[in-house]
Amino acid sequence: MRKRFLIIIGILCFLCTAVAGCKSKELNTQEQKKKMDTNAASNLVDRYMRGLIMKDYDGVKKMYTEDMIKEQGNYKKSDIIVRGYRVEDVAEMEKNSVFKVKAVSTREKSAYTSLDEYRISVIKEKDGYKIAEVNITPQKEIFSDGYEVRIRDKSNVETNLVIDMENLPKSAFPKEDKLSMYKQEVPSKSFNDTSISFDGTKVLVSTKDKDAYAASILIDETLAVQGKNGDKEGEEAEKQAGDNKNKGIKEKPIGKEIINLDIIKDAAVDYMVFSQDEKFITIQYSKSDGTKCIRIYESDSGKMIPVKFEDSFPIDKVSIEFSYFDKENAIFRILPKDNLEEKYKDLMGNWKLNLKDFKIHRI
Repeated sequence: MRKRFLIIIGILCFLCTAVAGCKSKELNTQEQKKKMDTNAASNLVDRYMRGLIMKDYDGVKKMYTEDMIKEQGNYKKSDIIVRGYRVEDVAEMEKNSVFKVKAVSTREKSAYTSLDEYRISVIKEKDGYKIAEVNITPQKEIFSDGYEVRIRDKSNVETNLVIDMENLPKSAFPKEDKLSMYKQEVPSKSFNDTSISFDGTKVLVSTKDKDAYAASILIDETLAVQGKNGDKEGEEAEKQAGDNKNKGIKEKPIGKEIINLDIIKDAAVDYMVFSQDEKFITIQYSKSDGTKCIRIYESDSGKMIPVKFEDSFPIDKVSIEFSYFDKENAIFRILPKDNLEEKYKDLMGNWKLNLKDFKIHRI
Protein backbone atom coordinates (compact mmCIF):
# COMPACT_ATOMS: atom_id res chain seq x y z
CA MET A 1 0.00 0.00 0.00
CA ARG A 2 2.75 2.35 0.97
CA LYS A 3 4.63 1.48 -2.24
CA ARG A 4 1.57 2.31 -4.33
CA PHE A 5 1.18 5.61 -2.49
CA LEU A 6 4.80 6.56 -3.25
CA ILE A 7 4.32 5.71 -6.90
CA ILE A 8 1.22 7.96 -7.09
CA ILE A 9 3.12 10.80 -5.37
CA GLY A 10 5.99 10.37 -7.84
CA ILE A 11 3.64 10.48 -10.80
CA LEU A 12 1.98 13.64 -9.43
CA CYS A 13 5.37 15.31 -8.92
CA PHE A 14 6.40 14.43 -12.44
CA LEU A 15 3.15 15.84 -13.87
CA CYS A 16 3.54 19.06 -11.86
CA THR A 17 7.10 19.46 -13.05
CA ALA A 18 6.08 18.83 -16.67
CA VAL A 19 3.20 21.34 -16.46
CA ALA A 20 5.48 23.93 -14.84
CA GLY A 21 8.06 23.35 -17.55
CA CYS A 22 5.48 23.82 -20.30
CA LYS A 23 4.22 27.01 -18.73
CA SER A 24 7.77 28.30 -18.37
CA LYS A 25 8.51 27.42 -21.99
CA GLU A 26 5.29 29.13 -23.09
CA LEU A 27 6.20 32.27 -21.13
CA ASN A 28 9.68 32.26 -22.63
CA THR A 29 8.19 31.93 -26.11
CA GLN A 30 5.85 34.84 -25.45
CA GLU A 31 8.72 36.95 -24.12
CA GLN A 32 10.78 36.06 -27.18
CA LYS A 33 7.97 37.20 -29.44
CA LYS A 34 7.83 40.53 -27.62
CA LYS A 35 11.60 41.05 -27.76
CA MET A 36 12.88 43.51 -30.38
CA ASP A 37 14.86 42.12 -33.28
CA THR A 38 17.43 44.86 -33.92
CA ASN A 39 18.24 43.58 -37.40
CA ALA A 40 14.60 43.67 -38.43
CA ALA A 41 14.20 47.17 -36.98
CA SER A 42 17.38 48.28 -38.76
CA ASN A 43 16.10 46.95 -42.08
CA LEU A 44 12.93 48.99 -41.60
CA VAL A 45 14.95 52.17 -41.00
CA ASP A 46 16.98 51.50 -44.16
CA ARG A 47 13.80 51.01 -46.20
CA TYR A 48 12.32 54.15 -44.66
CA MET A 49 15.29 56.38 -45.54
CA ARG A 50 15.59 54.90 -49.03
CA GLY A 51 11.88 55.47 -49.56
CA LEU A 52 12.41 59.16 -48.76
CA ILE A 53 15.36 59.31 -51.19
CA MET A 54 13.36 57.66 -53.98
CA LYS A 55 10.32 59.84 -53.20
CA ASP A 56 8.20 56.75 -52.59
CA TYR A 57 5.99 58.58 -50.09
CA ASP A 58 3.10 56.13 -50.35
CA GLY A 59 5.47 53.29 -49.47
CA VAL A 60 6.94 55.31 -46.59
CA LYS A 61 3.47 55.89 -45.09
CA LYS A 62 2.95 52.13 -44.83
CA MET A 63 5.90 51.94 -42.43
CA TYR A 64 4.27 54.22 -39.84
CA THR A 65 2.00 53.16 -37.01
CA GLU A 66 -1.67 54.06 -37.31
CA ASP A 67 -1.23 56.78 -34.68
CA MET A 68 1.57 58.37 -36.72
CA ILE A 69 -0.56 58.39 -39.87
CA LYS A 70 -3.47 60.02 -38.02
CA GLU A 71 -1.20 62.85 -36.83
CA GLN A 72 -0.08 63.75 -40.37
CA GLY A 73 -1.63 66.96 -41.67
CA ASN A 74 -2.42 67.79 -45.28
CA TYR A 75 0.86 69.16 -46.64
CA LYS A 76 2.05 69.50 -50.21
CA LYS A 77 5.16 67.64 -51.33
CA SER A 78 8.42 69.50 -50.86
CA ASP A 79 11.18 70.17 -53.40
CA ILE A 80 13.74 69.51 -50.62
CA ILE A 81 14.68 65.86 -51.09
CA VAL A 82 16.75 63.47 -48.96
CA ARG A 83 19.82 62.43 -50.99
CA GLY A 84 21.80 60.32 -48.55
CA TYR A 85 21.84 58.97 -45.01
CA ARG A 86 23.99 57.19 -42.47
CA VAL A 87 22.90 55.33 -39.31
CA GLU A 88 25.05 56.70 -36.50
CA ASP A 89 23.80 54.79 -33.45
CA VAL A 90 21.00 52.60 -32.09
CA ALA A 91 19.64 52.40 -28.55
CA GLU A 92 18.01 49.04 -27.81
CA MET A 93 15.17 49.17 -25.29
CA GLU A 94 12.59 46.68 -24.04
CA LYS A 95 9.71 47.87 -26.19
CA ASN A 96 11.41 49.89 -28.93
CA SER A 97 14.69 50.69 -30.66
CA VAL A 98 15.74 54.28 -31.29
CA PHE A 99 17.99 54.93 -34.30
CA LYS A 100 20.09 58.07 -34.69
CA VAL A 101 20.47 58.83 -38.40
CA LYS A 102 22.26 61.66 -40.20
CA ALA A 103 20.55 62.69 -43.44
CA VAL A 104 21.57 65.13 -46.18
CA SER A 105 18.85 66.86 -48.20
CA THR A 106 19.08 69.27 -51.13
CA ARG A 107 16.59 71.49 -52.91
CA GLU A 108 16.13 70.79 -56.60
CA LYS A 109 17.71 73.39 -58.91
CA SER A 110 19.04 75.37 -55.98
CA ALA A 111 22.27 75.74 -54.00
CA TYR A 112 20.59 74.70 -50.76
CA THR A 113 21.56 71.77 -48.50
CA SER A 114 20.55 70.69 -45.01
CA LEU A 115 22.20 68.20 -42.67
CA ASP A 116 19.70 66.85 -40.13
CA GLU A 117 19.73 64.33 -37.32
CA TYR A 118 16.77 61.94 -37.34
CA ARG A 119 15.79 60.03 -34.21
CA ILE A 120 13.55 57.20 -35.37
CA SER A 121 11.68 55.05 -32.84
CA VAL A 122 10.76 51.56 -34.07
CA ILE A 123 8.28 49.32 -32.24
CA LYS A 124 7.03 45.79 -32.79
CA GLU A 125 3.37 45.27 -33.64
CA LYS A 126 1.33 42.20 -34.53
CA ASP A 127 1.85 42.76 -38.26
CA GLY A 128 5.56 43.55 -38.00
CA TYR A 129 7.85 46.44 -37.18
CA LYS A 130 6.58 49.99 -37.50
CA ILE A 131 7.92 53.52 -37.04
CA ALA A 132 6.24 55.05 -34.00
CA GLU A 133 8.03 58.42 -33.83
CA VAL A 134 10.41 60.57 -35.86
CA ASN A 135 12.17 63.61 -34.37
CA ILE A 136 14.40 65.74 -36.58
CA THR A 137 17.02 68.22 -35.36
CA PRO A 138 18.82 70.57 -37.78
CA GLN A 139 22.63 70.24 -37.73
CA LYS A 140 23.87 72.38 -40.63
CA GLU A 141 22.37 74.45 -43.40
CA ILE A 142 24.15 75.59 -46.57
CA PHE A 143 22.90 78.11 -49.08
CA SER A 144 24.15 80.51 -51.73
CA ASP A 145 23.16 83.78 -53.32
CA GLY A 146 25.07 82.82 -56.44
CA TYR A 147 28.28 84.63 -55.53
CA GLU A 148 29.11 83.06 -52.16
CA VAL A 149 28.31 79.89 -50.21
CA ARG A 150 27.39 80.24 -46.54
CA ILE A 151 26.78 77.78 -43.70
CA ARG A 152 24.58 77.91 -40.62
CA ASP A 153 25.31 75.80 -37.56
CA LYS A 154 22.20 74.22 -36.03
CA SER A 155 19.68 76.95 -35.16
CA ASN A 156 22.10 79.88 -34.96
CA VAL A 157 20.92 83.14 -36.48
CA GLU A 158 24.37 84.08 -37.73
CA THR A 159 26.02 82.33 -40.68
CA ASN A 160 29.61 81.92 -41.84
CA LEU A 161 31.19 82.27 -45.25
CA VAL A 162 32.47 78.95 -46.66
CA ILE A 163 33.83 80.28 -49.94
CA ASP A 164 33.06 82.99 -52.46
CA MET A 165 33.59 83.09 -56.21
CA GLU A 166 36.79 85.09 -55.84
CA ASN A 167 38.44 82.34 -53.75
CA LEU A 168 37.67 79.52 -56.18
CA PRO A 169 40.56 78.13 -58.25
CA LYS A 170 40.80 79.91 -61.58
CA SER A 171 41.60 76.75 -63.52
CA ALA A 172 41.57 72.96 -63.13
CA PHE A 173 42.08 69.77 -65.12
CA PRO A 174 38.97 67.88 -66.26
CA LYS A 175 39.12 64.21 -65.26
CA GLU A 176 38.58 63.28 -68.91
CA ASP A 177 42.03 64.73 -69.59
CA LYS A 178 43.87 61.59 -68.46
CA LEU A 179 47.31 63.05 -69.27
CA SER A 180 46.58 66.35 -67.47
CA MET A 181 47.72 68.31 -70.51
CA TYR A 182 44.93 70.85 -71.01
CA LYS A 183 44.02 72.90 -67.97
CA GLN A 184 40.61 74.55 -68.29
CA GLU A 185 39.15 77.73 -66.91
CA VAL A 186 36.82 77.07 -63.95
CA PRO A 187 33.20 78.08 -64.78
CA SER A 188 32.42 81.01 -62.51
CA LYS A 189 29.07 82.45 -63.53
CA SER A 190 27.39 81.43 -60.25
CA PHE A 191 27.32 78.74 -57.61
CA ASN A 192 24.96 75.90 -58.37
CA ASP A 193 24.34 72.78 -56.24
CA THR A 194 25.87 72.24 -52.79
CA SER A 195 26.12 69.32 -50.35
CA ILE A 196 27.83 68.30 -47.10
CA SER A 197 29.39 65.25 -45.45
CA PHE A 198 27.55 63.47 -42.65
CA ASP A 199 30.12 64.60 -40.08
CA GLY A 200 29.70 68.20 -41.24
CA THR A 201 33.40 68.81 -42.00
CA LYS A 202 33.33 68.80 -45.82
CA VAL A 203 31.19 70.97 -48.07
CA LEU A 204 30.63 70.19 -51.75
CA VAL A 205 30.15 73.12 -54.11
CA SER A 206 29.53 73.38 -57.84
CA THR A 207 29.41 76.25 -60.29
CA LYS A 208 27.68 76.63 -63.60
CA ASP A 209 28.20 78.33 -66.92
CA LYS A 210 28.35 76.43 -70.19
CA ASP A 211 30.32 73.76 -68.31
CA ALA A 212 30.04 72.53 -64.71
CA TYR A 213 32.72 72.60 -62.01
CA ALA A 214 32.62 70.71 -58.69
CA ALA A 215 34.91 70.76 -55.66
CA SER A 216 35.12 69.50 -52.08
CA ILE A 217 36.02 71.98 -49.33
CA LEU A 218 37.32 71.06 -45.90
CA ILE A 219 35.99 73.60 -43.42
CA ASP A 220 37.69 74.85 -40.27
CA GLU A 221 34.98 75.53 -37.74
CA THR A 222 37.49 77.05 -35.32
CA LEU A 223 37.54 80.02 -37.70
CA ALA A 224 33.81 80.48 -37.28
CA VAL A 225 32.68 83.14 -34.87
CA GLN A 226 32.30 81.55 -31.44
CA GLY A 227 30.44 82.81 -28.43
CA LYS A 228 26.87 82.25 -29.51
CA ASN A 229 26.16 81.88 -25.78
CA GLY A 230 27.51 85.35 -25.06
CA ASP A 231 31.12 84.73 -24.01
CA LYS A 232 33.38 87.80 -24.17
CA GLU A 233 35.73 86.33 -26.75
CA GLY A 234 32.84 85.64 -29.10
CA GLU A 235 31.36 89.10 -28.57
CA GLU A 236 34.71 90.70 -29.36
CA ALA A 237 35.02 88.57 -32.53
CA GLU A 238 31.53 89.58 -33.65
CA LYS A 239 32.33 93.25 -33.00
CA GLN A 240 35.54 92.92 -34.99
CA ALA A 241 33.67 91.27 -37.87
CA GLY A 242 31.15 94.12 -37.84
CA ASP A 243 33.90 96.73 -37.83
CA ASN A 244 35.66 94.98 -40.72
CA LYS A 245 32.44 94.95 -42.72
CA ASN A 246 31.94 98.68 -42.14
CA LYS A 247 35.53 99.30 -43.24
CA GLY A 248 35.06 97.22 -46.39
CA ILE A 249 37.31 94.41 -45.13
CA LYS A 250 36.29 91.05 -46.54
CA GLU A 251 34.98 88.31 -44.28
CA LYS A 252 37.41 85.42 -43.83
CA PRO A 253 36.03 82.12 -45.22
CA ILE A 254 36.01 79.06 -42.97
CA GLY A 255 36.93 76.85 -45.93
CA LYS A 256 40.59 75.94 -45.49
CA GLU A 257 41.35 73.33 -48.18
CA ILE A 258 39.79 72.73 -51.58
CA ILE A 259 39.96 69.57 -53.71
CA ASN A 260 39.02 69.85 -57.38
CA LEU A 261 36.63 67.10 -58.40
CA ASP A 262 35.98 67.81 -62.05
CA ILE A 263 35.04 70.11 -64.88
CA ILE A 264 32.24 68.43 -66.83
CA LYS A 265 31.80 69.87 -70.29
CA ASP A 266 28.42 71.05 -71.55
CA ALA A 267 26.64 70.01 -68.34
CA ALA A 268 25.10 71.18 -65.06
CA VAL A 269 25.30 69.47 -61.67
CA ASP A 270 21.91 68.25 -60.40
CA TYR A 271 23.11 67.14 -56.96
CA MET A 272 26.05 65.60 -55.09
CA VAL A 273 26.19 63.16 -52.18
CA PHE A 274 28.76 61.35 -50.03
CA SER A 275 28.80 57.59 -49.52
CA GLN A 276 27.94 56.35 -46.03
CA ASP A 277 31.61 55.96 -45.08
CA GLU A 278 32.37 59.32 -46.78
CA LYS A 279 35.08 57.72 -48.96
CA PHE A 280 33.25 58.45 -52.21
CA ILE A 281 31.24 61.26 -53.78
CA THR A 282 28.61 60.85 -56.49
CA ILE A 283 27.83 63.70 -58.86
CA GLN A 284 24.54 63.49 -60.72
CA TYR A 285 24.59 65.80 -63.73
CA SER A 286 22.58 66.67 -66.82
CA LYS A 287 23.91 67.37 -70.30
CA SER A 288 22.44 70.17 -72.39
CA ASP A 289 20.44 67.63 -74.43
CA GLY A 290 18.71 66.36 -71.26
CA THR A 291 20.81 63.22 -70.85
CA LYS A 292 21.43 62.35 -67.19
CA CYS A 293 24.55 60.58 -65.97
CA ILE A 294 26.70 60.09 -62.88
CA ARG A 295 30.37 60.17 -61.95
CA ILE A 296 31.92 58.88 -58.71
CA TYR A 297 35.10 60.20 -57.10
CA GLU A 298 37.34 59.36 -54.16
CA SER A 299 36.59 62.04 -51.58
CA ASP A 300 40.14 62.40 -50.19
CA SER A 301 41.95 62.76 -53.51
CA GLY A 302 39.23 63.87 -55.91
CA LYS A 303 40.32 61.08 -58.25
CA MET A 304 37.59 59.49 -60.38
CA ILE A 305 37.04 55.80 -59.72
CA PRO A 306 38.08 53.41 -62.54
CA VAL A 307 34.53 53.31 -63.91
CA LYS A 308 33.26 55.89 -66.36
CA PHE A 309 29.53 55.36 -66.74
CA GLU A 310 29.46 57.21 -70.06
CA ASP A 311 31.68 54.45 -71.45
CA SER A 312 30.04 51.54 -69.60
CA PHE A 313 26.58 52.25 -71.04
CA PRO A 314 25.36 53.67 -74.40
CA ILE A 315 24.76 57.17 -73.06
CA ASP A 316 23.34 58.30 -76.40
CA LYS A 317 20.54 55.75 -75.95
CA VAL A 318 19.92 55.79 -72.17
CA SER A 319 20.08 58.02 -69.10
CA ILE A 320 21.67 57.03 -65.78
CA GLU A 321 20.14 58.22 -62.52
CA PHE A 322 21.70 57.68 -59.10
CA SER A 323 19.49 56.10 -56.44
CA TYR A 324 21.44 55.82 -53.17
CA PHE A 325 24.48 54.46 -51.38
CA ASP A 326 24.19 51.43 -49.14
CA LYS A 327 27.14 50.29 -47.03
CA GLU A 328 28.96 48.54 -49.89
CA ASN A 329 27.40 49.69 -53.16
CA ALA A 330 26.27 52.61 -55.25
CA ILE A 331 22.77 51.88 -56.54
CA PHE A 332 21.65 53.45 -59.83
CA ARG A 333 19.00 53.11 -62.52
CA ILE A 334 19.19 52.89 -66.30
CA LEU A 335 16.28 54.70 -67.94
CA PRO A 336 15.32 54.78 -71.63
CA LYS A 337 15.47 57.75 -73.94
CA ASP A 338 12.82 58.32 -76.60
CA ASN A 339 12.62 55.70 -79.35
CA LEU A 340 14.93 53.31 -77.58
CA GLU A 341 16.13 50.53 -79.84
CA GLU A 342 15.03 46.99 -78.97
CA LYS A 343 18.57 45.74 -78.39
CA TYR A 344 19.07 48.18 -75.51
CA LYS A 345 15.85 47.44 -73.64
CA ASP A 346 17.44 44.69 -71.55
CA LEU A 347 19.64 47.36 -69.93
CA MET A 348 16.68 49.07 -68.29
CA GLY A 349 16.31 48.67 -64.53
CA ASN A 350 18.33 48.80 -61.33
CA TRP A 351 22.08 48.22 -61.13
CA LYS A 352 24.75 48.40 -58.44
CA LEU A 353 28.42 49.28 -58.42
CA ASN A 354 30.48 47.52 -55.74
CA LEU A 355 32.67 50.11 -54.02
CA LYS A 356 35.48 47.63 -53.33
CA ASP A 357 36.15 45.96 -56.67
CA PHE A 358 34.26 48.54 -58.81
CA LYS A 359 32.34 45.85 -60.67
CA ILE A 360 28.84 46.56 -61.98
CA HIS A 361 26.01 44.08 -61.46
CA ARG A 362 22.33 44.04 -62.27
CA ILE A 363 20.03 43.92 -59.25
